[in-house]
Amino acid sequence: MYKNENETALVSQFLASLGDEFNILNIIDEYLKDEDQKVYHAFNMFKFGCLQKSDVLLNKYIELLFHSTNFPDEQYSIRREKFIYLAQNGIQQHLTTKNFMYFANKINLHISRLKSMNKYTDFIEDFLLQMEQYVYSI
Repeated sequence: MYKNENETALVSQFLASLGDEFNILNIIDEYLKDEDQKVYHAFNMFKFGCLQKSDVLLNKYIELLFHSTNFPDEQYSIRREKFIYLAQNGIQQHLTTKNFMYFANKINLHISRLKSMNKYTDFIEDFLLQMEQYVYSI
């Protein structure tokens, strides 16, 4: 049974890397659950491809970005960096001029929450500026 679960996970990762939205959503949901045994490190440093821009995936990547900022600093730094990298790449893939204001509002709200807890926000603010430049230069 264990072998079958590993094979299923590899197939799911492979399909996600090819851009299958269903499998991308499932893998991100597993990341959000924080189940270490289900977080597959083989693929999570590579951005998942997607054939079409998707607001559903954009929301999931934003959720992953917010989730990654909640990790304790020392213990989870490598995992946090991987999730941030994956989330930022996914956001960039699915961001358009039409959904940018929605994205900016969600990010600004999250920045306000982090500031109220005296947490570091410079990297998120920088990312927001990068995405604004990116989306309006396409």
